[in-house]
Amino acid sequence: MFNTPQMTDLPAEKQAAKAIRHALLRIADHPVIAYHCGFGSQTYALLTEAHATLHGITMEKAQENFPPAQPKELEPGQMRECPFCGGNYLDVKVEAYHAFVHCGDCDIAGPQVDNNRGEDPTQNAVDKWNGAPSSAFDFTPNTSIR
Repeated sequence: MFNTPQMTDLPAEKQAAKAIRHALLRIADHPVIAYHCGFGSQTYALLTEAHATLHGITMEKAQENFPPAQPKELEPGQMRECPFCGGNYLDVKVEAYHAFVHCGDCDIAGPQVDNNRGEDPTQNAVDKWNGAPSSAFDFTPNTSIR
């Protein structure tokens, strides 16, 4: 854990530049972080704007320099890692009226899909999980599984 100051020898502007660069590199290198803080997010816009201002370049150039990581291509039937913890301990729960993917690493669940007759609820839940959720509120801590 980093509990002690790391940049006390740097002036404030250099500290800001270093912290912004570090955050942008994490977004560029890690799909889970990019999923939450990448292109289209306010976080990404603020970081690239600040980086551009500090270095005298355009925001577009800053975004070219730090493109968010892209999720890997999936094989048929494969699930994306958990967008919250990066975990892969995933299973599909099918209940009477709905189905969802549950992450056993962080205990997040969702988004839920209706368990419609004639459709494969497991595949529908996996497809919904693999697609980008409309917001983090599509996912909920699943207290019923514990």
